Amino acid sequence: MKQAKTEGNLFAYGTLMCPEIMLEVCGTVLASRRALLRGFSRYRIRDEFYPGILPDPGGFVGGVVYFGVSDELWQGLDRFEGDMYERVPVTPVLMTGEKIEAFAYVVKPAFYSMLTGEEWDFHEFLTKFKDAFRSSYRGFE
Repeated sequence: MKQAKTEGNLFAYGTLMCPEIMLEVCGTVLASRRALLRGFSRYRIRDEFYPGILPDPGGFVGGVVYFGVSDELWQGLDRFEGDMYERVPVTPVLMTGEKIEAFAYVVKPAFYSMLTGEEWDFHEFLTKFKDAFRSSYRGFE
């Protein structure tokens, strides 16, 4: 997952929307704002607590934009996300209506079969699965 110029913003749509998990992954607190990403849909990953997104012309995904992600932080995020995801440029819309350039981790086509087709729910993750995810996920290493 090597990118040429990587400094920028991250559109997070899954576990990284949780500030505690983002802090564990990056080791720092970044400014963030809620946003919406059109042209993608979010689904649960089979046998996992986290989701993935894939292109879908009629879809949209709610999430958070983190601002000012440095090259060093991208390296940690790439390790956290692993081989199933590819970092791609996207243009989410902030709640103010402002479009912003960012990167998002999108499921690679080779892994589409891992998606369940069931919508992933952030509130359900926070209330039922966050603790189990934090204690078991190997991407933190």
